[in-house]
Order: sequence, then C-alpha cells, then structure tokens
Amino acid sequence: MSSSTAVNPSTLLPLELVDKCIGSRIHIIMKNDKELVGTLLGFDDYVNMVLEDVTEYEYTSEGRRITKLEQILLNGNNITMLIPGGEIPDASSVIWSSIRRFHGTSITQINEIDGVGIVCGKHWKTFVYKN
Repeated sequence: MSSSTAVNPSTLLPLELVDKCIGSRIHIIMKNDKELVGTLLGFDDYVNMVLEDVTEYEYTSEGRRITKLEQILLNGNNITMLIPGGEIPDASSVIWSSIRRFHGTSITQINEIDGVGIVCGKHWKTFVYKN
C-alpha cells in the first residue's frame, strides 16, 4: 500500500516566484548594510543571481552611498529578502528602517509595504504584503 499527499496546484514555490521575475526589476536586501535594485537575468538553485542595470545602496555612518553597476553576479548566501518589482521605498519610512535594522523581522512588522517578497535564510518563506 502506498501513501500519497495531496498537493494544492495553486501553491507557488519560492523558486517559481523568483523564476517569474526574470526580465523584471527586483529589489534585494543583503545581510550587510546594502540593498540592490536591478533587472534579474537569471539565477541558480542556490539563488546566485545575475543582474543588470543595478543600483547599489549602501548604508554607512556617513549616510547612504549609491553606486551604479552595469552587470553583477550576486552570491545567494548573502541575500536576506527579495522584493519582486520592487524599488527602494522612502528611506524615512519607519517600517522600512526597521526592516533594514532587523533582517529577521516578522511579517506583522512589515505588513504595510506593498508587494510580494521572499524571506530567505535557513528556510524559505513566501508571503504577500497587504496592498
């Protein structure tokens, strides 16, 4: 006798969501004090990514430094959050500031930002932000 599990066909797996973002703009929050916005060209099973037309935002004690990059290969180990279609929100946003400070924040702390995101680390989780 074999056992089977029912699979919900409407379930969207994290890598499927990332795959749908190929060719689109994506906002990436890194483990260090950097954020990237660029066009996703491709990725692998480790979520290493190739991005083009990239803007890198680095937060230092002197303020925010912005660097433009033509194309990069990004190591997936350093990614904290992906926001498909995302652009950098207003830096003065209290909620956004708390996300940058506490990368492991719970969904209830970030439910006022629009969009869809993936939190990654040891475990992947998908969630939809409140519109």
